[in-house]
Amino acid sequence: MSVLIIAECGISHNGSVDEALRMCDAAKEAGADISKFQTYLPEIAIDKNSKDYDLLSSLALAFDDFLKIAKHCEDIDIEFMSTPDDLQSLKFLVDECGV
Repeated sequence: MSVLIIAECGISHNGSVDEALRMCDAAKEAGADISKFQTYLPEIAIDKNSKDYDLLSSLALAFDDFLKIAKHCEDIDIEFMSTPDDLQSLKFLVDECGV
């Protein structure tokens, strides 16, 4: 039996792709096998009347950012993973990022 260690990055990057890349590096250095994020489109996934809309919108990364993160993970030999929160994000992650 083997064990995979998942570093849950989630939205802890605070909306910064550079911070997300640093988190991947830190996960790799710590011995994790996978860096895991959350992918969502605020306008689809979050009710605009929600008190959390502005906060969660500020934490969302663009699809182009996730392409950079996935490529960086490949370059440093750690698996990229993300949980989609809507069908568009799911399609993007499967079709474009190879999740």
